[in-house]
Amino acid sequence: MKLLPIVFVLSFLCLSNTYVSDIEKTKPSKKPRVFLIDENEILYEELTTEYNTFLLTACDNDMNKAINVCNKTLEQMQNYAIRWNYNEKIVGVKIWIRLFCNKKGRIQHIAYAVKPGSRNVDTEIFSKFLERFLRVYRLNVRTNKKFSHYHSISFPIKP
Repeated sequence: MKLLPIVFVLSFLCLSNTYVSDIEKTKPSKKPRVFLIDENEILYEELTTEYNTFLLTACDNDMNKAINVCNKTLEQMQNYAIRWNYNEKIVGVKIWIRLFCNKKGRIQHIAYAVKPGSRNVDTEIFSKFLERFLRVYRLNVRTNKKFSHYHSISFPIKP
């Protein structure tokens, strides 16, 4: 008779642990804010579909405005690298980059790929640099849709 309550408690604990682990498995994983395209191609495709408006469209098809926004962003990225003494580590780095922005111009995600012929760069440190940059910078664009911009960058950026 004394064994029955112990069996009941143990059964309950086993079942509750299974339930908790099932809940943990179904939690949505957080999307990385900065990532290498070749390491997360599925997320890249999802974001490309979700942020399907281009910077030019977000700038009301005004080419001059889009170019100015792009150049200003690259300048600020370079200035940010200088401010954090990271500039010398990225001289010679060449990347393809895609910025995914919300309606207010805040960068939500950055996807990038290091180009062949680029100087070697520690992608973990470079990703951290981009994560810090996206937290402080906002493109000067307001629109009614999320948008993205794809660009090729070679550091240092020439104004």
